[in-house]
Amino acid sequence: MGSFLAKQEGQDELCALRKENERLIKQNLELKQNNKRRRSNESQDSPPSKVPRTEDLDNTTAYFNDNNSNEKLCICFSGFKNNTNTYNKAVKNELIDIISQIPNVSVPAETGDRDLLDDKITHVVVTPNARTMKVLQGVIKGKWIMSTKWVTHKSSNPESTDYSPFGFRRTENPLEGKKIYLSKSFLERYQRTSITLRHFELLTECAQAERTLDINEADFCLVSQSNGVYTVPFKSPSRRYSSSAVPSSSQTNNVVLTERQAVLQDHPSVFVADWTEFIDIIFPPYYETYLKRIEDK
Repeated sequence: MGSFLAKQEGQDELCALRKENERLIKQNLELKQNNKRRRSNESQDSPPSKVPRTEDLDNTTAYFNDNNSNEKLCICFSGFKNNTNTYNKAVKNELIDIISQIPNVSVPAETGDRDLLDDKITHVVVTPNARTMKVLQGVIKGKWIMSTKWVTHKSSNPESTDYSPFGFRRTENPLEGKKIYLSKSFLERYQRTSITLRHFELLTECAQAERTLDINEADFCLVSQSNGVYTVPFKSPSRRYSSSAVPSSSQTNNVVLTERQAVLQDHPSVFVADWTEFIDIIFPPYYETYLKRIEDK
C-alpha cells in the first residue's frame, strides 16, 4: 500500500511539472508573437528608408577614397647648401613654398638639434649625394627619402601616393641589435673631431645598436680610414707641432691595415669597416645613384 501511494505521488508531481512546462512554453510563444507585431507596427509607422541615388553612391565612394588617399605627410629638407647653385637655401625655400600649398602636407620649422630627425617626419627631401645625419636617420627609421623632383610632381598630382618613382624607403634596419667596437686607431683619429663620435652615438641610438668595449662580442669593428692623415692642431697661433710628431700618410696606412688584418684574423666573424664604409652599410651607394638618376631626368 505504501509503495502504491509513493508511486501515485510521483506521478502527480510529474504531471504538475508537465503542466508548468506547457504554461511556460505558451507564455514564451505569446511574447514572441507580441514582439513580432510590435516591430511590424513600428515599420509601418516610420517613413520608408531613402533609396540612395547613383550619384549619392558615387559621392560616398569618392569620400572614402579621399580618406584613404589623403595621408598626412610631414616633410623635412636636408642637404641644401649656399655654396651650390642648384641646391642652395633659396631653392629649398621655393620647394617649401610649393609643397606647403598641398593639402594634408606640413613642413615643421627647424628647431632644437639640427642633426636630430623628428619622429613625426614621414618624408625627407634630399639633394643628390646628401648623407646628412637627418638623411641617415631617415633611412634607418624607414622614412621615405625623396628627390626634389617629387615636390613638383606632388604639387601637380596632390592625390598621388606612389612615392617609389621619386625616392626609396628602406624597410630593414641593418644595425638593429648589433654591437659595435671602436678600435684604437678610430678613437685616436676622431678624438680631436668629436663631431664624428657624436654622430656615431646618434646613429647607434637611432638604429637601436650599442657600443661594446669587448671586441669578442662585437658584430662590427670601426677602424680609421686607410688613407687617413692625422689632423695636427696648432700649438699656438704662430707655431705648429713638429712634423716628426705626426705619422706620415704611409705610416698611418700601414698601422691601419695591420690593425684591420689583425681583427679579421683574430675575429673572422666581425665586420671591419672605416667610417665611410660604416655609412655605406646604412645608406648603400646604389641608393645615391638612384636619386641622382631621378634628378637628372
